[in-house]
Amino acid sequence: MSKTSDLFNECLAATPPGVKQRVDTAFSISDATNSPLDLSFSKIRTEEEYKAACARIEELIPLCWEGVPDDDPNNVELTRLANLVADWEDEHVVFD
Repeated sequence: MSKTSDLFNECLAATPPGVKQRVDTAFSISDATNSPLDLSFSKIRTEEEYKAACARIEELIPLCWEGVPDDDPNNVELTRLANLVADWEDEHVVFD
């Protein structure tokens, strides 16, 4: 099991039942990219989603070396997640 899957399962186990369905929907297995993240959502809503997205980015970085086509599924996923993480950080992270 990958580090992202472990983090996802840990976050999911700690999720209150009323929120669990939304998390299940946002973080479903995607056969197209073999990613634990379903990128159909447009915003990271919780710190758990943020942490899972960051962990997945760490997995994707080595797969997206220079020369990988822009339309490569890993590159598309990395770009999408990076944008979602940046948006979340703009709203939630305060730099001194």
